[in-house]
Amino acid sequence: MLDINGRLTTLLSMQLRHKAKYLLPGVLFPEETTRDLDSYSPAEAAEKAPPGAYCFTVYSLPVVDFEVPKGFDVKPQPQDESARFYLGGQLFSYAEIVGMPGMDILASNMRSNNWTLLCGAVQVIGNHSKKEMQ
Repeated sequence: MLDINGRLTTLLSMQLRHKAKYLLPGVLFPEETTRDLDSYSPAEAAEKAPPGAYCFTVYSLPVVDFEVPKGFDVKPQPQDESARFYLGGQLFSYAEIVGMPGMDILASNMRSNNWTLLCGAVQVIGNHSKKEMQ
């Protein structure tokens, strides 16, 4: 909304839309898609996950419900973006990673970055997971 001097005034109460952004494996690069949510709920986002998604975040977008002068593009920015949630992920401690064969580099990365936990998800190759290929 514009005031009498033509300046954009801030809205005291802004409506928000809730969305989830999902990461999916691609052939060369990961792909992503979004879905609308009824509320800011990771549980609802997990239920609405598309097939093949391995990770998602939840965020809110302000609803732009005012007119802007011609030539201006108003694109709302995500707010309150959550951490990543891994579908079917499993937590591993540093001690567990050290005990796994072939995980020396990962254990070194965990140690040098001070990571105490790691979330392992289904390993994906192209558009098929190793689980489906066995």
